[in-house]
Amino acid sequence: MKKGKIYFINLITNMLFEKNHVNFLKPTPQLYELLVLSEIVKREYVPTESRSMLDLENTMLEAYLSDLAEKGYVELIENNYGRKYCITDAGRQRRRYLLVDYVNELISLHNKAKGIFKERLTEVYLKGIRNVAFYPAGETAELAYSVLNESGLRLTIVVDDDAGKWGMDFHELKIEDPSKIAGVQVDAVIITTCTFQTQVIERLTKMGIDEKHILTL
Repeated sequence: MKKGKIYFINLITNMLFEKNHVNFLKPTPQLYELLVLSEIVKREYVPTESRSMLDLENTMLEAYLSDLAEKGYVELIENNYGRKYCITDAGRQRRRYLLVDYVNELISLHNKAKGIFKERLTEVYLKGIRNVAFYPAGETAELAYSVLNESGLRLTIVVDDDAGKWGMDFHELKIEDPSKIAGVQVDAVIITTCTFQTQVIERLTKMGIDEKHILTL
């Protein structure tokens, strides 16, 4: 699987389980089933009194575990150390099936997002823009970069506010301090974030960059 797809799958997975962060992608029962099974595989077992698993309330977690046990995907084991749920061979097979479906759906979503970004970057190219900067360097920048060459644009510099990223590789470039944009010949700065667009625009304008040279995806 290509690097860009892996970034995207990780991004969506993380977003789905950050409370109050996701508006359009909501966890489904199938996804919770996959993640509960995966959590049991990771831990080897889950105690029946578990209170901290995937941010599920205990009553909801118990309902999932009971349902999985009824279907034969997990097994309730009792011994001197207590009661715990362990995954069965059927549960491992079910987890693999769900995982394949999950990844295929995310790849489809990834490809649709690429199409949208390609269309947007082509619009930028048709305006006469050739050399661009990406700000910041994250998953969105990775996705935009995956279609950059197809649009005809050339990435000259990529910057980020996080000093910990400075000097790290972003394909053939190094991630730099945003102040370095002023010393590079670019036709436009493309904001590669949806969450912090306002803050990025404010910082760029304070650096003396005209708003007509600041673009969003």
